[in-house]
Amino acid sequence: MLPIAAVCLRRFVLVLALAAIAVTSFAEEKPAKSYSIIGQLTTTSNVQPVESVDYSASQDVDLTTSYKFPTIVSLALDLNLSREYTGEGLTKVGDGYLRANFSALNLSNGLKLSADLINQLPLSEDSRDRSSLYTATTLRPNLSADLSELNIKGLSVVYRVGFTRYIHQFTTSTTGASNNQYSISNRIDVMYSFLEKYSATLINNFSTTWSYAQRQRNSFSFRQELGFDITNKFSAQLGHSNQAGSLKADGRSSNVALFNETTSSVYTGVSYVY
Repeated sequence: MLPIAAVCLRRFVLVLALAAIAVTSFAEEKPAKSYSIIGQLTTTSNVQPVESVDYSASQDVDLTTSYKFPTIVSLALDLNLSREYTGEGLTKVGDGYLRANFSALNLSNGLKLSADLINQLPLSEDSRDRSSLYTATTLRPNLSADLSELNIKGLSVVYRVGFTRYIHQFTTSTTGASNNQYSISNRIDVMYSFLEKYSATLINNFSTTWSYAQRQRNSFSFRQELGFDITNKFSAQLGHSNQAGSLKADGRSSNVALFNETTSSVYTGVSYVY
C-alpha cells in the first residue's frame, strides 16, 4: 500500500471513531425542515510518497446552505475554504456557487427529470484577479433512474449535461492564456446503497471547453467514493479521484485513465447535516 494511502486510511478510521462519539446526543429524529445546512471537512493528498518533493496535501472546509420553497424550486449556496499542508501553507477562499434546483418531473416509474441553474461567484484570487472572471452560468438538466423499480435494490443512475457560459472582463488571464468562454460537460453518477449504512458512488465526467480564441480543450474526471452513515446526520467518506486533460502532451495519445501517479489523489472526509 502506498504510504499516503495508509495515512488516509488511518485518518478515515479516526474520523469514524471521533464522529461516532461526538454525535451521540444528536441521534433523535427531528421534523423535516424547509432549510438545511451541510458542513464537510475533507483532507486530500496526491499519491506521491510523503518524503517526495512532489507530495502535496490540503484540507477543505465546505459549507452548503439550502432552502426549499413551497413551490418546485430550492436555492443553495456553496462556500469553500482550503488550507495547504505543503508548499507555502496558504489558506485560500474558493469560488462560491449559487444554485437553483427545479424539482424532478416524473416521466415514468423510477425515471425523473430535474434541472439546475448554477451561478459561479468569483471569490477566489485565481478567478477574480488572474482570470478577471465576472461570473459563469451553467444550465444543467438531470435525468435520474431509480433501478429499484427493476428489482435492483439500492442502485440509481443520474445523467447530467451542463452548458456553461463564462463572462470575463478580459479575454486573456494575467498569465497570457486565453480564458474559457463556453463549456459542455457530460456526467454520469452511479450510486449504490447497501447494508443500510454504506454507499458506493462512481462519478465520471467528460468536458469540452472553448476559449475566446476558439481553442478547444477536452478533459475528464473520475471519482470513486465509499460512504458510511454514522448517524442520520453524520457521515464519512473515503475516495479516490483523477482528473486531467484527455490528451497527452503529443496531442494525439489518450490520457484518459482511472489512475495516474501524477494526477490521482485520495481523500477522506466527514460531513454533518443540520
